[in-house]
Amino acid sequence: MNIYEETKFLMKKYNISANKDLGQNFLIDDNVIENIVEAAEINEKDCVIEIGPGLGTLTSRLVEKAGKVIAIELDKKMLQILNDRFALYDNFSLINEDVLKVNLNDLIQQENTQNYTVKIVANLPYYITTPIIMKLLEEKLNIDSITVMVQKEVADRLTEIPGGKNTGAITYCVYYYSEPQEVLTVPNTSFVPEPKVCSEVIKLNIRKEPPVVLKDEKIFFKVVKASFMQRRKTLLNGLANAGIASKEKLKEILLELKNNISAFAGNSGVGKSTLINDLFKENVTQEGEISQKNKRGKNTTTDICLYELDTDTYIADTPGFSTFDVYEIPYRELDKYFREFKNCIDKCRYVGCSHIKEDECGIKLELEQGKIAKSRYDNYVKIYSELKDKEEHKW
Repeated sequence: MNIYEETKFLMKKYNISANKDLGQNFLIDDNVIENIVEAAEINEKDCVIEIGPGLGTLTSRLVEKAGKVIAIELDKKMLQILNDRFALYDNFSLINEDVLKVNLNDLIQQENTQNYTVKIVANLPYYITTPIIMKLLEEKLNIDSITVMVQKEVADRLTEIPGGKNTGAITYCVYYYSEPQEVLTVPNTSFVPEPKVCSEVIKLNIRKEPPVVLKDEKIFFKVVKASFMQRRKTLLNGLANAGIASKEKLKEILLELKNNISAFAGNSGVGKSTLINDLFKENVTQEGEISQKNKRGKNTTTDICLYELDTDTYIADTPGFSTFDVYEIPYRELDKYFREFKNCIDKCRYVGCSHIKEDECGIKLELEQGKIAKSRYDNYVKIYSELKDKEEHKW
């Protein structure tokens, strides 16, 4: 009996029909099942958490391969089928819950999975794909990978390289927490009933460490979500409406670019050219492919290129660098290179004020009033000390 015949038999035997409210479409393609199991690289050392097993079509392969299978099913009508089918498997357990309400960290601990590698496998309902994916990633579960089938259009966003044409807010979240890959495109004829769109099997290999270090993940993702939330509005309105900062403050930041030549500088492969393309809403610069070794962009920019963003407003794209130093700047002139110091240097009582130990220092006063960021002042003090030490000891 093939999967199609098996599905029809089970639906008739248990008087089951697909629940549209739960987005149920039963998979009937043997090759797709095998590809999912193969992509997830299931073996006896794995504990698989399957979300939405339905009739147990995929489950039947998982219990044969994995050391342990935990199935989470919301539809009560499926419970008897699953219990009957897998009653003889001591490595199978079933939970009747909404996965969005399950504390997965507690579940993983309670199920004694410490001797297993935990992997997520699922054929996700289209209407709830994003909330489930976000939950699995944001809860920072102790898991190895997530192998799921989703709507093709959603898969394109989930697996897109940040800055690409299909990029959405979730793209950055997925890329931050995992290394995504496309596995297999699945036609709508592989399901009963047939959905109106194609599907895609994708695998998210969970990163041990994120590709970048963020001071505040919450703020970062709040800005990202706000940037994509209202696509027809300007970035200024999107960020302001999300409460990132007032319009006045955001305008103040953007005005720093107006009527100026601003250079984008930084290490090789961190995305300077990608950011410039996002500003211009088109590919004005060439972007390198992602390196498979360090998962960063390969160095593409080899010359300084100047682009006109607006009237008398230019952005300079610069080649990446591996190190950065300011050792040619005399330490007594360092304050001139901190633009937020410009309007308060004259308020210092002493000529040649270092802005570190002196009293009645205009810069320290602005710092106390919150007009100068402490992080910027701390950087100034650190660089000043290094430059002074270098100059005095001639190293």
